[in-house]
Amino acid sequence: MRRAAVSSLLPGFVVGTSRRALDYSRLAVPPADPKADLKALALLATALRFAPPPAPETYFAVGPRDSGRRLVRQEQRTLMLRLFVSGKPALSPQDDLAFAVALAMERARVAPHPFDFHRLEPFLRAYGERLGADALTFIERDKAVEERRGYFDAEHIADDNWTDATPARRVDFLERRRLSDAPRARELAGAVWSGESADMRFRLLKALRVGLCVEDRAFLEGLAKDRAPKVRDLAARLLGKLAGADPMLAEAMKRIRVGSRGLLRKRLALTMELPATVAKNNWRQWVRETFSEIDLADFASALGATEEEAIEAAKGDAPLLGAMLLMTLRARRFDLFRKVAPLGADPLWLLIEDFFADSLDLPPEDRQAFAAAILPADAPNARGAGLLTQAMNRLLRILEAPLAASTFDHLLQMAMKADAQAVDAALSSHLVALAPAERLARLRSRLEAGASDAAAHTLLALDLLDSLESVSTHDN
Repeated sequence: MRRAAVSSLLPGFVVGTSRRALDYSRLAVPPADPKADLKALALLATALRFAPPPAPETYFAVGPRDSGRRLVRQEQRTLMLRLFVSGKPALSPQDDLAFAVALAMERARVAPHPFDFHRLEPFLRAYGERLGADALTFIERDKAVEERRGYFDAEHIADDNWTDATPARRVDFLERRRLSDAPRARELAGAVWSGESADMRFRLLKALRVGLCVEDRAFLEGLAKDRAPKVRDLAARLLGKLAGADPMLAEAMKRIRVGSRGLLRKRLALTMELPATVAKNNWRQWVRETFSEIDLADFASALGATEEEAIEAAKGDAPLLGAMLLMTLRARRFDLFRKVAPLGADPLWLLIEDFFADSLDLPPEDRQAFAAAILPADAPNARGAGLLTQAMNRLLRILEAPLAASTFDHLLQMAMKADAQAVDAALSSHLVALAPAERLARLRSRLEAGASDAAAHTLLALDLLDSLESVSTHDN
């Protein structure tokens, strides 16, 4: 039955056929049929049931699902529900394994199935930005339009989309852009400067240190009236470097005491005098504020020594060794970073205490080098298992990826030497979270020997990670 016929019949049945006679000319029902009205009513009901509704005059268009991500496969979907279903999940959303799963889904560019959104809501709320546009839209469904966050899911960053990326990726992009085209990178930063937060302006300015040149002077001078003191201070220091003098280096050198050690062969010896307001055991914040922006090469040059000699001369002075760690990290000299630890520093404890937090705007390959450098060559002592567990938690947050295979092999040996029992309990989940795809099978054989609930949950997460790592982003 055509829509026009429905339109002609409907008013008659609404007001009553006795008041308005029905027009049977368009129906295959003889008007003389005593049941004509009943048959017309049946036809009308059938037509209304299957007729599509009329299009609204105005409507809100919903964009299609991002075709750049595929939905998880059925076996992955089942494992996710067993691990993260709301109510009483096997794994808390804050667990390292949950974070590792979100990272693996982001790398494989797969998204949770929309049918499972309600059951996985705690997991989605923790990692929505890593799980695709649909997941982020779902967790923000009750927010007003103006309160919803933007979403960025591009694999590659360029000049036209870099402002939509996450802060860490923006900083990384700007540093790489400075290496390829320093003036263009400065223009990109200047174009968005006024709309950025104080913290983001500071991070972007730190990225502009790469390839610092005299052409940056006008931009830096314009920051003298910036709203954030730390931005003004860093801009002033960079201007001082362009003029050949770093005020922070000059201030730091006032605290360095130069001496010598050795009887037959005199060697340089350095100690650092802390300000009177800084307690001997509470030096970390002051060292961070003083040395995190100083170049190691400039520091060694001010001493008239090589970088290796300056590091060796700081032996036994914990605050100065901490400063050396920051300066080598800033220079990305991870070969020198590894040499500092045997001289009396404890970089794993400093990592746990977020001592390096302000210096870790590193690209992915440098984060892997940092992870390899911060793990000591020898096994930890009796307190090593607890220390290692906390350090692995911090490393996962810094790397946002599994460890390189060689680094993971060293970490596994450390865990086995630290506490053989703990490897099957507290350390096992952290090891799975950091394990590269090619090492998951080795871990499985160790975990399958455990009988605890925690081991069972870790095995489920291992299965899910193994499945996600096997997903090729190039398959259709």
